Amino acid sequence: MTIFCFSLLFFCSHALVSAGSSNASTEELALLAFKSMLSSPSKSLLTSWNTSSHYCSWTGVVCSRRQPERVVSLLMGSFNLSGRLSPFLGNLSFLRKLDLHGNQFVGQIPPGFGQLSRLQMLNLSTNTLHGSIPEAMGGCTNLTTLDLSNNLLQGEIPTGIGALKNLVNLSLHINGLSGDIPHSLTNLSSIKHLSLSNNRLSGEIPPDLGNLYQSSGS
Repeated sequence: MTIFCFSLLFFCSHALVSAGSSNASTEELALLAFKSMLSSPSKSLLTSWNTSSHYCSWTGVVCSRRQPERVVSLLMGSFNLSGRLSPFLGNLSFLRKLDLHGNQFVGQIPPGFGQLSRLQMLNLSTNTLHGSIPEAMGGCTNLTTLDLSNNLLQGEIPTGIGALKNLVNLSLHINGLSGDIPHSLTNLSSIKHLSLSNNRLSGEIPPDLGNLYQSSGS
């Protein structure tokens, strides 16, 4: 029954994005799909999120000055939001900052977030997210901060994270991650802060990790 309900919710959200009126932009529909997957109490916190006003004026939404129709930041940390993360946030192709920390989001991190190639900061810390970290996150090649700490994430650390050459801050502490620390993390030549504590990691620590800290001066 739970799977059926979630599938129905996903279908409705997809219909919202696919069948919206011609006057609504992809950006607006993606944001409305995000709101549609929040719990009822959370939706009441976003009263400004309605089609009577431009989405760039909505609470927590920041649009580009050069391209006013493009959402570049969604800053909703500690907004007391609950529900599931909408996969349609992956349609905000100009998004640079996504900060949803300190809420009560449940469910999994949508693999579609890996489509956000311009994303520089992703903070989903201090929620109740579970499941694994999507391998697709390796597609966010401009990330400088990835903070997924203090959740219920499980599984192995994806090797694809090692492709994030611009990553400065990687925080995965206080989860249930297991397996070896991937050797690919030694490719993070820009890293200055790496936190993997309070997990269930096993195996050896890749020796070259120490070289990263020396090269970054930390």
